[in-house]
Amino acid sequence: MVNRIEHNKSIIRSLELPYPGEVYVKIGDEVTPETLIAKTELLDVQPGYFEVANEIGLEPESSELKEAIKVEVGQYVDRDHILVKSSEKVIKAPYYGYVEHVSVSGGYLLIRQKVTENEEPLIIDAAKELGVSNRTLKNVLQVKVSDKVVRGNVIAGDSKSITTPMGGTVIDISVENGTITIKPHYKPTYKQAGIYGVVADIREDKVIDIKTEVDIIHGTFGIGRDATGVLNTDLENANDKSIIYVSGHLNYDMLKKAERDNVLALIADSVDAEDLYRFFLEIIAEGVTEQINGPFSVTILEKFGENETLENVKKLLFESVGKVITVSSGTNVQTPAKRPEIYIYI
Repeated sequence: MVNRIEHNKSIIRSLELPYPGEVYVKIGDEVTPETLIAKTELLDVQPGYFEVANEIGLEPESSELKEAIKVEVGQYVDRDHILVKSSEKVIKAPYYGYVEHVSVSGGYLLIRQKVTENEEPLIIDAAKELGVSNRTLKNVLQVKVSDKVVRGNVIAGDSKSITTPMGGTVIDISVENGTITIKPHYKPTYKQAGIYGVVADIREDKVIDIKTEVDIIHGTFGIGRDATGVLNTDLENANDKSIIYVSGHLNYDMLKKAERDNVLALIADSVDAEDLYRFFLEIIAEGVTEQINGPFSVTILEKFGENETLENVKKLLFESVGKVITVSSGTNVQTPAKRPEIYIYI
């Protein structure tokens, strides 16, 4: 694939939270790369699996189970919110969460934990649940203060044990009260615009479309996540706001220099595959690279080995020195195919 330029393109970039959350912009708002556009407080961990049919003694697919389930997909629940209720038993939510899936046929619910910044800790009456005295609890503890736990971890017990119903950090163990206190993890996911543009659409409290006008330079291969910064050609005087264009061949020493200077991204005409592999220590042959974690992203305009890029591409890059540009380096040679792109704002 020979790289090419598309001039005066109007593009839509869809930015998506992993889960629904709070959107801070509205349609028509102008945004910059640093604009905070959305946040979700739903934790990026396995959702809680509640096998409600067995627990409540009803058959999967039964009309009785369908009637007993009191939540639906997309609903937020508080602690102790009733999830399932029959004449015999009630199942309550152990944490604040988001109902991600309801399966009457499978007899289960999936609820993703949601944590707010000042959420109160969960106090588990461990001694009572184990049926032991408060003083005996210290002999069967499986955790200590400051331990991090995830849902399902055993926190106390011997022949009989109890597990934590949610993820968090153990902040207190009271032998006097027989309790274990867990503070939920607070790990929100933030989404910045990453580009200059105008908000064109918002969907499902998680997808934000941003429209922008750019010249696009198409590359052949890249590694790393999107980056926005000031285009420069001087690797010797780079900084943490720089996107450096190496006119010619990129080598291992240049990659190490860019790492020391904390550059945002490198663009180059060509590179040796061995140098990239040696630097990133990743198997890039699989061809899906946008999730590779590295100190910066790399975009290759031509091929591996010694290659020069097209003169019109060089000309546009040199004319754009000093301007803020965006590099989308992630590559996928599988389906759906994705090649790196460089956005020069109009």
